[in-house]
Amino acid sequence: MRIGIPADTRNQGHVSFGFGRRVCVGLNLANQSLFIDIASLLWAASIEPAYDETGAEIVPSPTEYVDEGVVVHPAPFRCNIVP
Repeated sequence: MRIGIPADTRNQGHVSFGFGRRVCVGLNLANQSLFIDIASLLWAASIEPAYDETGAEIVPSPTEYVDEGVVVHPAPFRCNIVP
């Protein structure tokens, strides 16, 4: 078990859906819907790097992030999504 994570998180590793007796009843629906959405996007599209005006590939930083308190996500980056 990792330190700082409540024991009754149903192996999620986070408390986004609550935990214990007050766990969200839509937990499985939300997780499965998200999986299907991401799988469909990866199946239907090609995610390619963006290029600058000189034609060099723009590589996103693996260490930059946005911390909004409860939500932490990667810093915005450019890419091309081609169907």
